Amino acid sequence: MDFVLSKHAAQRLQQRAISKASLEIVLSYGHTAKSTGGAQICQLRRDDWCEVEHEVGLKSLDRARVRPGIYAVTLEDEHVVTVGHRTDRVWRQWS
Repeated sequence: MDFVLSKHAAQRLQQRAISKASLEIVLSYGHTAKSTGGAQICQLRRDDWCEVEHEVGLKSLDRARVRPGIYAVTLEDEHVVTVGHRTDRVWRQWS
């Protein structure tokens, strides 16, 4: 998947110790929900883990340091605005 990182998103990846490989997995397999201003939030849900483990493999997930709760805020054109870790449940209509 091709995506463009904003300067802010690149800083957040580094500050929050999220690898680009884990971001790519989240963007490829995660569910999205609309947010304000035309942005979308993409996040791996618990249900997605079985599919990701099956397709990517556990060793690849460990190497990429993919953990539950990693999310990305994107625009329609695959431009990543920011990334982070969720610590609480988000009540959204996921697609």
